[in-house]
Amino acid sequence: MDSDTQRHQRPASKSNYREAIIGLDPITGIANRRLFEYQGEKAFSMAQRHNDDLGLVVFRLENLEAIATRDGMSQAKQMLQTIASQLSENARVHDTTGRLSRSRFGVLLPGAREFGAHKFAVRLLSVLRDSTDTQRSCVLSAAATATNSRSCDRFHELHDHASQRLEDAVSAGGNRLVSSFCQ
Repeated sequence: MDSDTQRHQRPASKSNYREAIIGLDPITGIANRRLFEYQGEKAFSMAQRHNDDLGLVVFRLENLEAIATRDGMSQAKQMLQTIASQLSENARVHDTTGRLSRSRFGVLLPGAREFGAHKFAVRLLSVLRDSTDTQRSCVLSAAATATNSRSCDRFHELHDHASQRLEDAVSAGGNRLVSSFCQ
């Protein structure tokens, strides 16, 4: 194929185009992992430059596969959309929400120390559980961290720390929040 043909080919679907070009998750409409990490790197650099903090909260819907099996994929998609909608509605204007994997979400909280990230996670877990309970019972875990509690040189180190805390929450039985303020 010549370069003109490649340039004028359309993606297979509108959602693939949005995901590839704009960086949005096709199911939820919030940032995909790539865009979330890009925004995280920018926010991390800004926090370092201005000697500020950056909070990060990650959420995991632990029983997505069970919901999809029991209730069907349309119900599982509806659950993901509900979670994304609630995260976006409850985030501040300068926060970034994203879908990080099939069942994981994240929220970047510029200017938030770990205590602020923890409070945000507590509030959001309550909102998420209330909004998803009316649809189907779901199991949600969360982890909160921030640059003030970690000596990180890059955003991915902060993200890895949050991911490890999330795994700790799941390993401890799930359906909980893990941060320095609740251990």
